[in-house]
Amino acid sequence: MRLMNLALSCPSGVATWEDQRAFISVPLMNPRLVIAVRSSKLKNPLAVVATMAHELAHVILLGGNLVDRESQDMEPLTDLTTVFLGLGIFTANAAAQFEQHQDGRSQGWSMQRLGYLSEEMYGYALAKFAFERGEKQPDWKKYLSTNVAAYFKRSSKWLAQAAPGAEFGAR
Repeated sequence: MRLMNLALSCPSGVATWEDQRAFISVPLMNPRLVIAVRSSKLKNPLAVVATMAHELAHVILLGGNLVDRESQDMEPLTDLTTVFLGLGIFTANAAAQFEQHQDGRSQGWSMQRLGYLSEEMYGYALAKFAFERGEKQPDWKKYLSTNVAAYFKRSSKWLAQAAPGAEFGAR
């Protein structure tokens, strides 16, 4: 894995998948894979990890011919795959980032969305992941952002009630 500036044009003979943050390059004559991230995005480590997780999921889904890259649901499925790869904490926490700033002359806030799933969708996906693994109170839950943690809690409760008599991980 290399971090480098993203060149928007690639030489012929290279298959690529691109978005505004990163790209995957698979040279047709060399099976070595390169995942690159725009250097301007390196200021936000959480976004970098979430982006790399997303791009890795592309490699698995597209490289394994598990999904058609033209599929309407390919991008949300890619984000969902990050959860089942164990990287969902990063993609979920990066889904919506709020920031406030204030200095001597101005103040304000900003909101950044990253990815294709909402915090609520990630909360459910993570709850389902924990449910299927038999984790009633997973240790990793403490690392979820406030909103994702609230959706996780609500979804976990719903999953437990939706399958009366079923225990976590008993499926």
